[in-house]
Amino acid sequence: MNGQPEILRKSIRIIRLIFLGLELLVQIALAAWTVRFVTFKRYSAGLKNDPLALTPPVQLARDIRRIIDLVSFILPKRSKCLICGIAGKKALSRRGYSSELSLGVNPAETAILAHAWLVAGSVVVTGKGEMGKFEEVVRF
Repeated sequence: MNGQPEILRKSIRIIRLIFLGLELLVQIALAAWTVRFVTFKRYSAGLKNDPLALTPPVQLARDIRRIIDLVSFILPKRSKCLICGIAGKKALSRRGYSSELSLGVNPAETAILAHAWLVAGSVVVTGKGEMGKFEEVVRF
């Protein structure tokens, strides 16, 4: 009898993760379409933070990071960071949580290289691996 509540909690968590994964797949598809067909000026207006939004729970930010890492293989390398950042930001925003999507450039390179990363609370949700090589230009 004591094991049932634990099994129920784990089952509910798995179901929540499945639905979060499906939502993130949709968000990634929408973000990919937006980046491809809408001007940056137009879609960047929708990336602003709500001043009343809360800091997300660490576990939610980590779950979003893990799921994005799993499903982002479908994206082309050149725009993966921006699309994943937008998708993660929209998923957090939909739940009433704040996050910061940063865009940066690498000043050391001769060609212009850009990168995007998403930070929610104390968790770097997307773009952590390359983040240190880039200087932040703008934050949403």
